[in-house]
Amino acid sequence: VYISSLTNDIKVIEENYISNFFEFVTYILLFIGSLVMMLYYNCLLTIVGIVSSLLPFLVAIIYGGKLERSEKEVSESNEKFLHFTKDTLSGFSVLKSFKAENRIMSLFKKENEKLEETKKVRSHKKEKLEAWSSILSCFAQMVVFIFGAYLAISGKGITAGTIMMFVQLMNYVTTPLILIPQLLATRRSALPLVDKIGKLLLEDETKECDKEKVELNKKITLNDVNFSYGENQVINNINYWYLYKYKYKIL
Repeated sequence: VYISSLTNDIKVIEENYISNFFEFVTYILLFIGSLVMMLYYNCLLTIVGIVSSLLPFLVAIIYGGKLERSEKEVSESNEKFLHFTKDTLSGFSVLKSFKAENRIMSLFKKENEKLEETKKVRSHKKEKLEAWSSILSCFAQMVVFIFGAYLAISGKGITAGTIMMFVQLMNYVTTPLILIPQLLATRRSALPLVDKIGKLLLEDETKECDKEKVELNKKITLNDVNFSYGENQVINNINYWYLYKYKYKIL
């Protein structure tokens, strides 16, 4: 668990939670600047552009929750796979002695396929999010272009140059509206990993020996104790007593 957290989870947290913060700030500034310029030239066309841009924004929000769950599943699969690999390599000499290579290779292949399947599901969800966001972003630009052309033909005081400017500025409106939810989704997908590592650290700090203290006042006694590994009995009818502060005796 610790090795997986310190390798796989820490890398995800660094990429999805820390590094994309600067991109988040950049897209916020682009969105605000473009929106101010659009409002300065034509408020009605700006409102149409914002409304049409809400579609990719909603898609990003919907897929964000699914991406968060997939990221958590990948983390758990990484943990299981790393645990299996570590145990396999630690017991390599035993596996060779019992000629169990084929069996272990079969189990390794099975665990590896499970891990790759979870990664594939996460990748598919991410690709769907990007694809739908791009399609709806183009749709928003087309809406602004068509509505702007209508205003220009109707003599509403909009020129062809203004329409082209709006179409170009829509890139800086739709792109932040698409990518900001994605960035928020990736940051949110890293939060369970942050909590996971926090709990592991907290467990170490609070792991105290708060067990009830037991005082031995008389003696410890074992009567007719038997134990076996499968069908092989290794302890047969052992009787044992230990007198506190004195010596012991085995029968």
